[in-house]
Amino acid sequence: MMLVFLLGGGYPYLVIPEVSLSANDDTQRWYANYKLGLDDGFSAGFEQAVSDNKKHALARLWALLAQEIQTKSAKVQLMM
Repeated sequence: MMLVFLLGGGYPYLVIPEVSLSANDDTQRWYANYKLGLDDGFSAGFEQAVSDNKKHALARLWALLAQEIQTKSAKVQLMM
């Protein structure tokens, strides 16, 4: 088993920290990451290698996307 920490980025997610745990002779991988950018999101998943060279995999992904909407209210005062 090997625990790996990665830090990536791009558009629209500016920072993506990821933690993954590989098992079973590096043919399986569990991972979790948090995407910080224009929207925030969290995802976790499992990958299983389906070829001998470990370049092809099947995956199961669980994702949660959180978007906060803020509203601003303004007071209007009428002077007479």
